[in-house]
Amino acid sequence: MVLKTKLTELLGIQHPIVQGGMMFVGTAEMAAAVSNAGALGIITALTQPTPEALRQEIRRCRTMTKNPFGVNLTLLPAINPPPYEEYAKVIVEEGIKIVETAGNNPGKFIKMFKDAGIIVLHKCTAIRHAFSAQKLGVDVISMDGFECAGHPGEDDIGGLVLLAKSARALSIPYIASGGLGDGRGLAAALALGAEGVNMGTRFMCTVESPIHQHIKEAMVKADERSTTLVYRPFRNTARIFKNSVAVEVNARERKPNVKFEDIRELVAGARGRVVFETGDSEYGVWTAGQVLGLINDIPTCADLVKRMVGDAESIIRDRLDVMVQQPFENMMMHRLCYNVGFHIERKHRHQTFSVSHAASHPARVITILGKQGNHPQYHLKRNHGHFIPLFIDNQSINQNVYKVFVYVFQVPDRAFLTVSKIVYRFLPLLLSPLLVMSPPIATGKSESGTARFLGSASSGVLELLIFHPVDTVAKRLMSNQTRVFGGGKTFAESQAALSKIVFKDAANEAFMKKYASLFPGLGFAAGYKVAQRVYKFGGQPFVKDYLNTHHKSTFTSLFGEKTGKTIMHATAGSLVGIGEIALLPLDVLKIKRQTNPEAFRGRGFLTIIKDEGMGLYRGAGWTAARNAPGSFALFGGSAFVKEYLFHLNDYNQATFFQNFCASIGGAVASITVAAPLDVVKTRIQNRNFDNPESGLNIIKDLIKKEGFGGFFKGLTPKILVVGPKLIFSFTVAQQLIPFFDKSLKN
Repeated sequence: MVLKTKLTELLGIQHPIVQGGMMFVGTAEMAAAVSNAGALGIITALTQPTPEALRQEIRRCRTMTKNPFGVNLTLLPAINPPPYEEYAKVIVEEGIKIVETAGNNPGKFIKMFKDAGIIVLHKCTAIRHAFSAQKLGVDVISMDGFECAGHPGEDDIGGLVLLAKSARALSIPYIASGGLGDGRGLAAALALGAEGVNMGTRFMCTVESPIHQHIKEAMVKADERSTTLVYRPFRNTARIFKNSVAVEVNARERKPNVKFEDIRELVAGARGRVVFETGDSEYGVWTAGQVLGLINDIPTCADLVKRMVGDAESIIRDRLDVMVQQPFENMMMHRLCYNVGFHIERKHRHQTFSVSHAASHPARVITILGKQGNHPQYHLKRNHGHFIPLFIDNQSINQNVYKVFVYVFQVPDRAFLTVSKIVYRFLPLLLSPLLVMSPPIATGKSESGTARFLGSASSGVLELLIFHPVDTVAKRLMSNQTRVFGGGKTFAESQAALSKIVFKDAANEAFMKKYASLFPGLGFAAGYKVAQRVYKFGGQPFVKDYLNTHHKSTFTSLFGEKTGKTIMHATAGSLVGIGEIALLPLDVLKIKRQTNPEAFRGRGFLTIIKDEGMGLYRGAGWTAARNAPGSFALFGGSAFVKEYLFHLNDYNQATFFQNFCASIGGAVASITVAAPLDVVKTRIQNRNFDNPESGLNIIKDLIKKEGFGGFFKGLTPKILVVGPKLIFSFTVAQQLIPFFDKSLKN
């Protein structure tokens, strides 16, 4: 997905992000780094001591980037103003194509730049100022909210209101400025009608920023309360970093009849330059915005831009897009259609279409309605009156016959189905050597605790090594709440969206990096998976032994001997499944690391444990509610197969093949029974640490937006992919526990 806006098209940049002008920061190195990242870098003209120095800086920047960059010219009242006209003349003479202007009375400079064919972005802090700039002929308004660094104006209006009102009031593009520093801000700005964002403070805290490392570190430690306002008595308000000098300025400004001379020595620009050069954050005043509260690292400009755009894309695609849903019936009917089978014959007279379909296709089709606008998208109307979107092969659009594709399964569903058919067809042949080498292991006694531990732990380790990448793919598909195919997307766009869901940030990387990205949270997974298998497969026999010793007669009297034995195994599994919530923190961290790696950014394991505490047990009730029937079905289904299909008296006498078949019965039953609550549990655990959501809200939203079918989302791939994983580990555990027991005794 690419964020293509009017700003990117107008400026010829890849991403809708502008690095605003910053005194002492907007150097050639800074601008080039931002432009090379695909955004728009800007040199600050007045950072250069003379117009001629600006000329040299522009030429230096051209040696560092081939991408577009601009120059900022800010006009502020001063006792000894700089030679603005000469700076502007250099900008024109050097062939700069983009200029950012700010400050008072820019009219003559805007005309000068426009006459030279320069694109002008003008910073405003109020709608009335934006109207004036629009009349002067600027191309883009940079709307500065009250959160911004530097001069926010005197109206104290936040960006949320300014941006929304700009959408109503302005007839030219505008971008958001002030308080922007991450993908959420970028997505929000676009939603509010902006064509992009302008950032200053966030770019100050990057590797390429020319300010001292100590200042960058001070910015990381700061929060959204670490700024203050100065110059208010003089109606030239500025937002600066809150240090001891700023506090003293505020104190002097509160005195009656204060004059600028009372604070002049504290706010001298030369002292601010020393701050950036020496790293002494307390030496003078320096500008910073409230976005400090969103800064927690010092990335390169390229990494920052890539992360912002990626996060914004994810929010737009995964969060916002899912909020616009088709009716549940429509979604279900879309899935019930066949992949290929319709042909549409064009009738020129009425611009409608008649439909024929393959003989094997049972659908009853009435008519096809006309296309929407200029897009080759049509709607199929069936006998129940609902509409299903169809996508016409673009290569055939001018012919009389159209081939229509209706996607039934998403690509992974179809791939899993194909693989599963191959696996299940040839699995007996592949396993035949093992079946021959696996004679019955007879033992009528309970296994030792050591044997249970070794057998169950081995199953967990082997499962992890083989299935962790598959588990990652399944979890990411289950957590995705968007429709990958359909909805107006081309097949290529759908494939790109699917790749982004499965491979996350590695979607555009080489194959090996993509494959490596499927091993996130391996440490959490190892700890969780081995502990879980030891607890479940090794613990269930202990509970079963207890029930057999103390309550066997009860089960037998209620259900009969065989069924009672089966129910007792199932009950032992259910009790162990409920207790499995003790391992929930490791499961939460594993799933979150697989599906939502952004939640770990800048936070180590111990930090998360310290910050979250009992919050890592969020969703414990839903987990227990899922585990109880799921484990009941797993162990009960396995016992049922051994008891009624193979008529085993001692389940430990089962051969490898019998254990394998019993595992299939238990796994399929367990996954199916637990599917609805598993979807709820996964979505609870997938939420960001700082933005949890209750299970009841998830259920309400799921029913409202996705229908009851949403409870079984991913069931097919889970049975076909997670099923073999569970079958594998359960079979291995059932086979190895008696094996280790016999080996230890011998």
